[in-house]
Amino acid sequence: MSSDLFKFFEKREINQVAYENGFIQRCSKMKAWMFIDSLLFSKFNYKELCLNDIAVDFSMKYNLNISKQGIDERFNASSVKMVKSLLFKMIEHYSAMHKLDSVFSNFKSIRIKDSTSFQLPENMSKYFPGNGGNSSEAVARIQYEFDLKNGKILEMDLQPVTNNDYSNAWNTRDSIGTGDLIIRDLGYSSLKMLKEIDIRKAYYLNRVKPDVAIFEKIGNKYITLNLKPIEAMLRKEGVPAIEKHVFIGDRKFIPVRLIIMTVPEDKIQERINRQKRKSKRRSSKNNPRCLETLGLNLFVTNTQTSILPLGQVYELYKLRWQIELIFKAWKSIGQVHLLKKAKPERILTLLYLKLLWVLMNMNVINALTAVIFNSTKMKLSVLKAFKIFQCYIEQIRQCIHNKIKLEELLGQMLITIKAKALTEKRKCKIFSLDIILSFAV
Repeated sequence: MSSDLFKFFEKREINQVAYENGFIQRCSKMKAWMFIDSLLFSKFNYKELCLNDIAVDFSMKYNLNISKQGIDERFNASSVKMVKSLLFKMIEHYSAMHKLDSVFSNFKSIRIKDSTSFQLPENMSKYFPGNGGNSSEAVARIQYEFDLKNGKILEMDLQPVTNNDYSNAWNTRDSIGTGDLIIRDLGYSSLKMLKEIDIRKAYYLNRVKPDVAIFEKIGNKYITLNLKPIEAMLRKEGVPAIEKHVFIGDRKFIPVRLIIMTVPEDKIQERINRQKRKSKRRSSKNNPRCLETLGLNLFVTNTQTSILPLGQVYELYKLRWQIELIFKAWKSIGQVHLLKKAKPERILTLLYLKLLWVLMNMNVINALTAVIFNSTKMKLSVLKAFKIFQCYIEQIRQCIHNKIKLEELLGQMLITIKAKALTEKRKCKIFSLDIILSFAV
């Protein structure tokens, strides 16, 4: 990891990317690596950072007297292209490949994807238009996908919120390989996408949308599956879950394993109230089919029982919720969504820099997670590790161009994180490590 970070932030490497993207066009006192170093490792969040702060940092760190206007001019289309290129370069070449040994052996990878959105200053509506109505005029969406098994970040892409999850799923389908397991939320799911995953000899595990037709084949006829008597039978007999081989999709008839699980009684009313609020917010009527299935969790998969037994389906799907903790870390600690109003090129440059910082954090955390898990079978808390990483920001800046010192610092961080950032077992809460270990060989 120290070798990867040192090579990525090598002055010559950054200046070469800057030259390729037009940020460097002539000899200048302000080098591209200085620009990246000053902004990426700034002690301010970007909503507080002003041009004068950057000018002061250049004066103190590099003994360069650069005016606010001079700095403002460097925020342009070329700075956006340069930082975006650095982000994609880190995703492609430096996303950590550190496996969790002896787990998920039936799958080549465990791919978990979700998105998070946040408002931007209204002058960014040209680049990131909102959805209209009462929503903000400018809203960005980050699409994020990671491989839980191999510790590799597969996608981190900044898009307008109008680019929905389904479009993203379809546009990135070529990255899916044989033996991958795809776990995603409802927004990414469609019959067309499930069929595409099947064609690529990969696996999927998805919840079922309420409007998806489910059929049983009796003789040569496809009969609509009635879920009400199934739910009644499960509750009467105290059976938590069953599976059925069914077909989904009106006139498409895609064969799948359907896993039917009962929701605890005290959670059903919560779901009903949430659904009513959602319908009221959207000024739409409650979908009868949706209300009928609120007492059930429905999952479909194309895995065989020998690969993914019934008892492990829900446990594996719950690991998808870890991505919500990652998004929480980005916003509450990384403050990726905090940006002040400025010219669009400055906002875009800072936004991509913030994503680059987050990506660097996640690569180090993923690497340390694998090291600690493989040696102790303990797991890191993303939130705790992210907080600790933030505490080291100035020390990382001082060591980033010295490979030996950087290696020593990462060693210190490993000791601190191992001592202070492990997940804690909470009463009545499912421990993600327990789930992961249940898939160990």
